[in-house]
Amino acid sequence: MESFYLEPRDANKKGTTKMRFHRQKLRMALVFTAHNRKEKTKKFLDFWSSFAHPFVEISIFACDDGSVDGTRDLMEEYCQNYSIGSGALFWAGGMRRAYELIDIEKFDALIVANDDIYLKASEVRAIIDQFCNDMLSIHIGKFVDEKGLYSYGGLRQNKFFRASFKLSENDEEVDTFNMNFAIIPTQLIKRIGFLSKSYTHSKADIDFGLRAKVDGVNFRVYPVPLGICNRNSDYRTSKDRSLGFVQRWRLLLSTKEQPIKERIVFCSKHGGWFWPLLVVQPYLELIIDTAFMKSVSWWRWLKHAFSSVRASLKLFWGD
Repeated sequence: MESFYLEPRDANKKGTTKMRFHRQKLRMALVFTAHNRKEKTKKFLDFWSSFAHPFVEISIFACDDGSVDGTRDLMEEYCQNYSIGSGALFWAGGMRRAYELIDIEKFDALIVANDDIYLKASEVRAIIDQFCNDMLSIHIGKFVDEKGLYSYGGLRQNKFFRASFKLSENDEEVDTFNMNFAIIPTQLIKRIGFLSKSYTHSKADIDFGLRAKVDGVNFRVYPVPLGICNRNSDYRTSKDRSLGFVQRWRLLLSTKEQPIKERIVFCSKHGGWFWPLLVVQPYLELIIDTAFMKSVSWWRWLKHAFSSVRASLKLFWGD
């Protein structure tokens, strides 16, 4: 029977000792949500149905948020328990719905993951091994895109614009993380809860990581990419410069991007003293970007007009 050691957060203090317990297997709950991408969801579930670890037992809990492409049939086939959403839960809402299916007392950890990731079994076993040796930390999986560039993982918070984050270049310096893949001890969730109901789609995972950091939890980024996960495309988002300003503005305020109410909540909690200024940051950036693009367009038109006039004069007057 395998032995596991738990290191308390104050392990460096005099008189503290490692906690040890025996159990045949650790119990982990895999939590994810899906919406109308059946082929990717099936590959994801096929991976977990064939995956095995000698010291871990994994149960799958999912939410199908109103898919119409047959995803529900996959839930029925692969999942220990699943819930059906209306189609308006989005990512954070779907994850919360799936989490509500779990009896948290029966599990040692949650594996939170997206169903659009392509995983390497050897690396997943290794990050689980890492968790078994440190069951009080959050273990973060990082990913690369198809070009080999880092796409998701541990994040650093901007020191000045504290509502802005970027991928950390140093695995030892992480403030929060993307939940494309992470192993979270259930003891932490019992203390700080799961994803906040303040967020419908984005920012929920980043908010959770920041709350965990305040609680004193360590982040351990697995040093090797777990697999492939491409960044979301800018197409048909507020960053798509082929769209007009009104379309981009509506997309920016939509549930998937920066709805104003959720932006206020996030900035007020994590933005520091100057959070009101940070609230307007993405909206000002769009206005400035649009104005810049217009100015560039005008400049290009003026250059073209000047070149045309000069060419005409040359033809008329000669060289």
